[in-house]
Amino acid sequence: MSISYESLVTDPAGVIEQLYRRLEMGDFEVVRETFIAETKRRREYRAKGSLPSAVWQERIGREWATIVEQHQALG
Repeated sequence: MSISYESLVTDPAGVIEQLYRRLEMGDFEVVRETFIAETKRRREYRAKGSLPSAVWQERIGREWATIVEQHQALG
């Protein structure tokens, strides 16, 4: 199962509920209200929309290459 940023932003409770079912984490209803309250508390958050510095991009490319390749193979 993959989750897009856009789907998480659009319907956070629905996406997390799907994760609960998929990962067999129990009844999402137990945490639904707490989760919704937390997402409301953080509703003003905005992603920065910027990439890490060139140094960090190079390091990520080098050190995470295997993980990135595995993720691309799943996509």
